Formats: sequence, C-alpha cells, structure tokens
Amino acid sequence: MLFVKKIIPSEKIILVIILFIALTLRIYKLSSKSLWLDEGLALWIANRDSIPSLFKELSYNLHPPVYYLILHYWLKIFGASEIALRSISVISGVASVFMTYKIGKIIYNKHVGLISSFLSAISIFLINYSQEGKSCSFTCFLTTVSTYFFIKYLQTNKFKNLAWYTTTGSILILTHSSGLFIVLSHFIYILISRAGKFKDLTVDIKKVLLAQGIITGIATIWSLTIKDQIPIRKGYIIGWIREPSVQTLIDTFKDYYSGSTFTFVIFLLFLLIALFNKEKSKTTLVFTLGILPPILLFMVSKFWQPLYLHRYTIGASISFYILVAKGILMTKPTTRILGILFIILSSFELLYNYHLSSYPYIYKAIDWKKAVSVVEKNATNKDLIVFDAWYIKRFLFDYYSKREDLIKTNFGYNIAKPDYKKIAEELKTQLKRYKRVWLINYHMDDKEMYIEKSIRKNYKLTNDWKFNEKYSYDKLEIKLYESE
Repeated sequence: MLFVKKIIPSEKIILVIILFIALTLRIYKLSSKSLWLDEGLALWIANRDSIPSLFKELSYNLHPPVYYLILHYWLKIFGASEIALRSISVISGVASVFMTYKIGKIIYNKHVGLISSFLSAISIFLINYSQEGKSCSFTCFLTTVSTYFFIKYLQTNKFKNLAWYTTTGSILILTHSSGLFIVLSHFIYILISRAGKFKDLTVDIKKVLLAQGIITGIATIWSLTIKDQIPIRKGYIIGWIREPSVQTLIDTFKDYYSGSTFTFVIFLLFLLIALFNKEKSKTTLVFTLGILPPILLFMVSKFWQPLYLHRYTIGASISFYILVAKGILMTKPTTRILGILFIILSSFELLYNYHLSSYPYIYKAIDWKKAVSVVEKNATNKDLIVFDAWYIKRFLFDYYSKREDLIKTNFGYNIAKPDYKKIAEELKTQLKRYKRVWLINYHMDDKEMYIEKSIRKNYKLTNDWKFNEKYSYDKLEIKLYESE
C-alpha cells in the first residue's frame, strides 16, 4: 500500500486523468461508424412528434420508457446526428467510470477505486457500448448509482440512502428490464449476509424489502401498460435470441476483459487472488453483485424465454473490475507494476485493432453510409427501390439517403408478423412500370426469398454489391435488376 501512495501524488488529480482518458477513448471516432439497426430503431422511437406517439412505439417494441424520453428531448436540443444520438452513451460511460471509483473506494479504499476506475476507463467492452446510441451505457451508469446507494445503506443504515436507492433502482428498471436482475442480486446478497452473519452489515431487512417492493411495483405498472402487446410481439422482438449455453456465459466474462483468452487469464488470476482476501463480507458483496445478474439472466433464458445477450449484463462487469483491482493491490510491488503495465499495453493494442475494425469480439455493423451512397450514385429517378425488410428503409436507409427523387417501396408495415408472400404478390403489379429495380436485401425476415423470386421472374441481375458478408448474422446485399 505504501508503494501505491508513493506513485499517486494526489487522488483527485489521478481521478481527473482517468476520467479524461475515459472521455477521450469514448469520443474518438464517435461518428466514424454507421448507425446499426438498434440505433436506427432508438432514433426512430425518440424522434416521434409527441410523447403519446413515443409511448405507442415503446409499447410496440416492449421497451421501458426512461432512456427514450431523455433521448427524445436530447435530440430536440442537439439534433439527430450520429454524435448527438451517441453522446448520452458517452456521458453515461464516463459517469460509470467515476461511479466505479466511488464504489471501489467505499467498499475497499481509494486505491482500489482508482485502479478499478482505470480498468473500466480502458475496457473495450464498456467503450464499445459508450459509442452506441442505445440504452446499454445508460443502464450501466444507473446500475452503478443504484448499487452505490445500496452499499451506502448497508454501511450507514440511513433512510436517505435507502430513499436514493429506491429512486435510482426504479429508474434503472424503467430504463431496461435487465435492471430487475440487478435489484434481485441486491436482495440475494442481503440473504447471504444474514446467513453468513457478517457483523459489519446490520440492516433492517424489512426496509430493504419495502424498497425493492416499490421498485418491483413500478416495474409491474409499466408491464401492465404493455401486457396486450407481449403475446403478439414477444416472438418478433426477442424470438431471434438463441438459447444460451455455458460457453455463452464464459464468453460474457471474457468480453468484460476484452475477449482475448490470454488477457482474460491474467485478469482471472488477479480476480482469484482477490477472492481469497480476509475481507470476507466485502468480497462476497462485490462478487455476488457481479456473478448473479448474468447467472439469473442465464437461468431465465434456459428455463423460460431466451433473453440472454452479453450487453444485458453490462452493469455486472463493474464488480469484476473492482475485484481485479483488489487482486492487483494484494500482490507484491513488482508483480503489481508488471500487471498494470501488461493491462495497459494489451488494452491499447486491442483498442487499436478495435478502431481498425479487426477486433474479433465486437459486433460488426454494416456500413450503411457506403451502402446508401452506392444506390444514390447509380440509381435514376425512374428506378424502383425494393426492401426485403421494411424497417431497414425506415430506420437506416432513409436516415442516410439525401435524394428525394428516389422511388422506394414501403410494403409490409406490420411489424408483428410481415406476410412476405402477400407482399411479393402486391409487388408484381408495381414492378411492371419499371425497367430497373434495386433490391436492398438484408437477409433477416424474408427467409423464403418471396420478394427476390418475384423480381427474378421478369428481371435479370446486372450488378451486386455485398456488405459485411463475413458475418452471416448481419449482412447486406444490394442488387440491381434490369428487365429482360
């Protein structure tokens, strides 16, 4: 500990430097990547003209309202650019780094707080979601805030901390449904602490139950507002999520530490060191809040409905950065220095690959800017542009399209269950009026290729552009057909 004190001249100065690094890494090339489908959807929902229409879209898509309400007013002030859309996530990401410091400090000490905040600042997993116009980064921030007040209440037993916990926990659940697993993990820890008879944790369990009852009650009220949509929309909105395996769970924890197996092993060694320290109740707290949300989500996905995505566990990752920081500080000074240097060097190497788009563990989005420009440079105002998925037109193509003279189909606005066979039949009569037809083929919904087959009957393929073809889960083909 004396070694750390010597190399840290001022806690505030080093924290400011860490936050500056976090901000720099999150704004670097913020607008270089095109929007992807989920960002396009978020932009579409938030850009509704009125709050009632916004809530209508939210109910269709089964999304809680808080993030979209904030984004709605944010876009009114700052516009609908890629930077404006993603800037809430940037701010939330930097704020999460700060809260990681606060949590690490109140559980262990300021040194753990500083190192864990640095680990979260350079985490590719967190940086990636801080550069997306989605609720993930904001959810992570709310997780850290609610967890902070939960821990403060455990330490002080003061009503004001419980009130803040209830408030932030409620906002968390109304931001993303994965917040339920965070709140449930808090309650399970209370039970574990009682069973373990931790002397430094003496709280009134009835008050905690009351707070979590209020949080759950608020979530229930929102669920009742969308209950009629759930049986209709569930299969369409989340039906594409596959049932997770044990390997999925392991890959989640690897993602927290960059996805690289070697880097993961180094982090795991420091994590194991931390688990065997003498501060049993503190370590149990941090480990429980880190391990339980992914496991609970995994169990729900195995035994009820597949819901498991790595990004839904983002808030839990903070606990592991804190434990790794604790493990680093428990080693000898030489090991400590080497460990920190290795983490810095490997993280910045991975960040370099991440910005080159050669980093293999992060979702690769289609370059919609380039895709739309291909069509706009080569299409005439006498061509017909056909989309095999209506939402691609609405959420992404129209966002980047600058030409107003293009003729685009708008078939299939039935987001619950598009009937592509019927759409293809309707398309036949429209095709007769055009010599050239563009097909924007997203390969997601029209599995039987009804639309493309309808075009092929009277047109021949003359050109084909492919985007993101290495990744079969998200690829795009733009095809130009001409009448025979």
